[in-house]
Amino acid sequence: MFWLDNWVEGCALADICPHLFLLAQSKEETIVDFLNRGPDPTVYYLSTVSTVLNTLHSQPSSGIDERRWKLSSNGKFSVKTFYNFLNDGGLRCDKTKVILKGDCPKKVNLFNWLALDNKILTLDNLALRGCNVLPTTTCVMCHADVETAEHLLLHCPLATHIWTFFAHLLGARHIPRSLVDLWGDWRRAVPKSLLPFWDLLVRAINRNIWLKRNARIFTANCLSITTRFLKLSVWFFLWFSRTP
Repeated sequence: MFWLDNWVEGCALADICPHLFLLAQSKEETIVDFLNRGPDPTVYYLSTVSTVLNTLHSQPSSGIDERRWKLSSNGKFSVKTFYNFLNDGGLRCDKTKVILKGDCPKKVNLFNWLALDNKILTLDNLALRGCNVLPTTTCVMCHADVETAEHLLLHCPLATHIWTFFAHLLGARHIPRSLVDLWGDWRRAVPKSLLPFWDLLVRAINRNIWLKRNARIFTANCLSITTRFLKLSVWFFLWFSRTP
């Protein structure tokens, strides 16, 4: 389609020139039909369109104008090629294998994976969906900033206290600056011999903070930091005892 297909440097002309698309006489014609009919006087003056048309006129083709699926050699759509694209076409998070294959409950792995992608139901995400029943998106743990995934799990004073404690314990130079840093450069700085231990600890910390936040919202339960450390330690040693 002249206007609707992504054939101009990966974009559709309808998106590049939306105001001209509205003026076009035929919005669903093919490139060949457009060339045979001749351009609309209202659109030809635009440099983008005129340049494209001049290029097309200088490179005539006798082939049939048709749709082609560029992920397959024969140009035809198949579920297999689309599935392979979803798995290996750049849409897969490079940290997925690390996060989802941890030796702890699957729901904990999934939570950490969703948190990295900012898909957990923090107050800011609930507000974007129109589902926040609280009068504000302010963090319920510190009442100092908007509750985002990164704030709640890393930058909230409670989270910072926990991360600082374990960072000093394991000799890390600083606490993680972001969730991407947590599973990226910060994790790579951990000695390989400690990675199984550290990966479980990270999952336990994030899940522990999340449950503490939920308890604060739904039951007004404010456990002490010591109690949280004890619960976190129980989880960690339980999961670590199950590792092969």
